[in-house]
Parts: sequence; structure tokens; C-alpha cells
Amino acid sequence: MFKKNNLDLDPLMKEAFERKLKVYTDFNPYFEKNLNYEVTTIEQVQFYHKKLKHSWVLGDFLKDRKQSAGFKKKVIKDLLKFWEKEFLKQIEYEQSRMLAKTTKINRKKIKKIRFTFAYIAVIISALGMVITRKVSFFETIPYLAKYFTSLYQMMDIPLYHNLVISIIYLTVILILYKMILKNYFETLRNMGANAESFISKEFKKIKHSFQTQQKKLRTHLLKSRRNSYKKQYKITNLFDPNTIINKLENYSKNVETRYVKFRRTYFWLLLLHLLLIVGIIGITGYIGYQYTTLYI
Repeated sequence: MFKKNNLDLDPLMKEAFERKLKVYTDFNPYFEKNLNYEVTTIEQVQFYHKKLKHSWVLGDFLKDRKQSAGFKKKVIKDLLKFWEKEFLKQIEYEQSRMLAKTTKINRKKIKKIRFTFAYIAVIISALGMVITRKVSFFETIPYLAKYFTSLYQMMDIPLYHNLVISIIYLTVILILYKMILKNYFETLRNMGANAESFISKEFKKIKHSFQTQQKKLRTHLLKSRRNSYKKQYKITNLFDPNTIINKLENYSKNVETRYVKFRRTYFWLLLLHLLLIVGIIGITGYIGYQYTTLYI
């Protein structure tokens, strides 16, 4: 059992005891390399292991002749396992935090743009072009001739002629606007899923790079048990996940910012879409009403 005075004198030992850990160090070489400038090599890391009476500086422990090679290997294994557990815990937190934003985007509903009314508007516009050009052939069609004759007479009035031209222009604008909206909405609709896929792939790369780094570090530490092996492992040479995480953080913020801006304009985009439809229906209805009133 640990003595109280030993725990007070050795904070690493105390922390390990309170958290019931086999091994503990307050320095994470992957996440804290830029925060602790006093530790420049892995050999300078201070740690505690439950099989030891006090905390050690890693380099001193590996060169200590009183410790067996087998025990040193076990301590190295436990220390690397501790770093791996802490690393994965931090990485999982960062990944879930970023993915939470994309999940929120995926849940937002974006209206699907359909072209049903656009097809109707095209038919109306085609009829309008026939009327404004006054194709004489239609005045020879039985049963329909009198209606086309009346429409041609109506088109002689500038107001109605201009209104029909307006329908044609509005139809062209509506079709182009629908195409733009459809592509834009689909892009935004897929943005969350694409971001989620990209973030997940990048975190897989981080985990893969970490495992590769751990193997290199393990090989170095095992060699360091020999007194003849003088090389030291610089902290700056370790794989740095923060670089990728910071890039992903900026990417995630950009996606979120873009989506927030879209939601602010979403209503107005749909309102303009609705106004174009209402305009075509309204003008068509007005011309139809005037036609039935004046000529039928």
C-alpha cells in the first residue's frame, strides 16, 4: 500500500493511484509537444509505473542496470498502451465533435425542385409565341379558326401583346432559375454527407499514421535499453495529429458557415421561385379572363 507522504511527494504516483492506473504520465507526446518546451526528447518524459517505487525519467529508467531487460520491455509496452488509449480517446472526441455538425446539417430538410410546372409554362409560352406571330395557318383549322382569329385581334392591343411576351420571358427565367436552384440545393443537400465522409476518411488516416508512429517509437525504446545505444528520439519527430485536426476544424467551420448562410437565404430563394410561378399563372389567368369577357 502506498504511503501518504510518498503520494504527496510524487504527483504522478498520486494521480496513478487515484485513477487506478497501471502506468501514468502527464505528458502526451502527440498532443502536448508544442505546449511543453522543457521536454524536447521522448527520453525526458517523466512517468510512473505501479511496479516502481517512484516516478522515473524515461531515459534514466531505460539505462538503469538494476532493471531487467524483460521488465523494461513490459514498462515500454504499458507506457505505449497508455499513450495509445489517451490518443484514441482524444481523437474519438474530436471526430465525434466534428461529425456532430455534419449530422445536424443532414437532418435539415431542403425542398426538392421539380419541373412539372415548368413544362406547363413551356406549353403556355409556345402557345403565346404562336399567337404573337399570328400564324395564318391556324385560322384555317375547323372549329379552332374563330378562336385564333379572336386571339390575333386581341394581340393587336399592345397591353395584351406585351403581357404574352412577359409570360415567355418569365418562363425562360423560371426554367433557368429552377436549374440553378436544383443544382444548388442538391449540392447543399449532399454537403453534410460529403463532409462526414471526408472527415471520417481523414481520421482513419490519423489513426493509421499513429499506429505506424507507435511501431517506430517502440523499436527505438527497445533499442534504448542497451547502454551502447545513444540515440534520442526528438518530440518534434513524432507524428503530429494536430496539423490534420486543425485543418479539419477549419474545414468543418467552413462547411457550417456556408450552410448557415444558405439557411438565411433559403426562404428568399424559394419566395422568388414562388413569385415567378405566381407571375406566370397570374398573367395567364388575366389574359384568359379578358379573352372570355371580350371575345366569347
